[in-house]
Amino acid sequence: MRKFIKLHPIWSFLIVAAIWDIPQWLASVWSLFSTEPLAKFVSDRLHNAGMVMPHFSPYWITTPLALMMFAVLLYRVKGRPLPKSPPTIDQLEDKELREQASKWISNWLSDRKLCIQRAVLFGSVVYDHYATSDVDVIIVAEAMTNRKAARIGRKIKNEMRRDFNVRFGHPLHVQLFDATEKDRFEQFLSRLGKFEEVPLKGRQ
Repeated sequence: MRKFIKLHPIWSFLIVAAIWDIPQWLASVWSLFSTEPLAKFVSDRLHNAGMVMPHFSPYWITTPLALMMFAVLLYRVKGRPLPKSPPTIDQLEDKELREQASKWISNWLSDRKLCIQRAVLFGSVVYDHYATSDVDVIIVAEAMTNRKAARIGRKIKNEMRRDFNVRFGHPLHVQLFDATEKDRFEQFLSRLGKFEEVPLKGRQ
């Protein structure tokens, strides 16, 4: 029960509300079978049994029970630590951002089904003294059929960029090459001045 309250506080609150409202629900169901109010019926039966008591209300039972459960719920929820959201680019130093982005990209591209040979970070993210609002990366894929290349390209440019934006809160710019474009890739690198290799698992 304690674990359920911590994991599902909203459901727990709804259960408390439902318990508190049971008398009204029972009264509605009772009215389908009798014209005599449920509270009066119960009071008469208690009186006939020799129990002298003021006008009976089911809320005498459900209200204390609901309040007790609500107090326990507040106590449990208050003691639950708030989930830590990952830092965004604006909250990271350039070096820390570069390390985290490189690790994230490495994990994403190390899937062998993507057939990626190499990944390189470039642009402002590789310089500690430039404010970074986005991340640039070159990705080199293995030689493959045009159909497969198009499918992997869409996956990288759509899913990878979307996931990166969700994780870091800023865009990822991707330059795609394949193994047959070695000369064009080397020329592109030569114009960058500074870049940083992203280590891919199983590619060293």
